[in-house]
Amino acid sequence: MDELLIQKINAAAEEILTMTRNSIFLELRFLENAVCRMTALPGGRSLGCDGRNIWYDPEWIVRTFKSDPDNITACYLHTILHALFCHPFVGSEVDRITWGIACDIAAEMQLRQLPLRKPLPPLSEEAEKITGKISEELHLQTAEKIFAHIRRQKLSPPELLRLSAMFTRDDHTCWYPPDKDIYGDDPGSDSPAMPGGKGNDTDTAAESDSDHRTPTDISLLTDVQVKLRDAWQDTARSARTELETFISSRGDVPGSLVKALEAVTREQYDYADFLRKFSVYGEVMRIDTDSFDYSFYCYGLREYGDVALIEPLEYKDEKRIREFVIAVDTSGSVDGELIQGFLRKTWNILSSGSSFFSRVNVHIIQCDSKVQQDTVITSTEELDAMLENLELHGFGGTDFRPVFEYVDTLIEQGTFTDLRGLIYFTDGWGNFPEKQPVYRTAFAFLENDDNNYDVPVWAIKLILPKEEFDS
Repeated sequence: MDELLIQKINAAAEEILTMTRNSIFLELRFLENAVCRMTALPGGRSLGCDGRNIWYDPEWIVRTFKSDPDNITACYLHTILHALFCHPFVGSEVDRITWGIACDIAAEMQLRQLPLRKPLPPLSEEAEKITGKISEELHLQTAEKIFAHIRRQKLSPPELLRLSAMFTRDDHTCWYPPDKDIYGDDPGSDSPAMPGGKGNDTDTAAESDSDHRTPTDISLLTDVQVKLRDAWQDTARSARTELETFISSRGDVPGSLVKALEAVTREQYDYADFLRKFSVYGEVMRIDTDSFDYSFYCYGLREYGDVALIEPLEYKDEKRIREFVIAVDTSGSVDGELIQGFLRKTWNILSSGSSFFSRVNVHIIQCDSKVQQDTVITSTEELDAMLENLELHGFGGTDFRPVFEYVDTLIEQGTFTDLRGLIYFTDGWGNFPEKQPVYRTAFAFLENDDNNYDVPVWAIKLILPKEEFDS
């Protein structure tokens, strides 16, 4: 292509994007910080963002603007919403096709809530039915929840591709740079590799059906991703504050957009790290390589021939869980399948790696308005058997106090010698103890529409996504 023509196309594309940004500033002031966080740079074959930059193909921008100027605004806002809702920051092994579809649906649903002077063209009739069904089934339409919703349907690859075509506007490929730093910091590369088309993720799709963690689970992210996601969460908090002010003055923005931003800005926990806070130090039979002195070892081999002067210790101090209480609310308002899912999720985390000592004293207590059952677990085999034949008891009212009274009695009787903590899984509606127990306590709630749970000041409040505990 002629060099002069390329320069004209580049200049035209830059001008189009500048006009688009300015129009967003004028109409949607609460998105100003989000728009300004990323620099628009030429690269790729369409439009996409990685959390740092917006990458665009100048020819695609000019061509799309000529055919439909409003489509540029829609694509730009769609891409900004991806970053604002932290969609690009996921583990590399995520099911990329399904995650891309979920993010596009979430962004598109929120895009249509924005108070634009000129309404966007309607979605296809089928796409409208799909978003309507999602709105009915999910109280909060975040990408994580839509992702789990799609996975439960077990759609075939052709069905997934068809669904993707209904909602895709931009390119997600730069979310997953191949074999580089997660955001393409390879000095020899000017931009992420972004294939053509409308952002089809199918070429690099990585199936991970066996992984039931949410794609944005902090344990799946790199340090770089976590820092960038934290920065975007700050931006989302700012946008939420600005939006609330905007709503008070205009009053024409649906509350679903505010709820979506609340979900992004809510403090998130790595459940595995959270459980590890209850562990204690103790000796385990395991070679302690940290205490091994290689200088003496090598000296012995060199001077005396295959005779080691020092061997590593056969025991090591490690932090593991020895005594623990898992209380589950079995009142009538709590779903039994969710309780099973919570217990299995908790156990999977504790039993993975080296969280438990070989012998443990874990009590799984079922309680509604009174303690219904206390199952004592001393080994992994017992817990496996218990989960295999789990039977719930209760289904009455809710009162948290009996569990704490019961555990205090066990401590007095010497059943526990070093109880590190208690985690109580509940829907949140019940009577809390007035006194702080001598052990650490956490209440785990499933997120709902408002997540407005009140807990005592001495307790940890943990809000968990419902889809994490589906059995």
